[in-house]
Amino acid sequence: MTRLVLLWLTLAVALATVNVSAQTELAGISWWQAEIGNSRIISQLPAGESADMAREFEAWRHAVAAMTGSVSNLPVPVYIYLFSNQADFAHFNWT
Repeated sequence: MTRLVLLWLTLAVALATVNVSAQTELAGISWWQAEIGNSRIISQLPAGESADMAREFEAWRHAVAAMTGSVSNLPVPVYIYLFSNQADFAHFNWT
């Protein structure tokens, strides 16, 4: 039983190391950042595409606020991460 537990622990550490390595590699990639309203956009996409997505999100946020009667500026910033592909996102998806 002890050997099985040690095997599982070793495997878990090895898999975690792979994800940390991939995340470190992604940290070296150029990221685009912007603040629009109370939103913080952090993106791998090209600046033009990121800006378009940011404007679309901000328009959506204002529309929802108008429809619900809620305040459009929340006291807590909203962080939005845009990945260029599913594989890069998968390194951060722990579900």
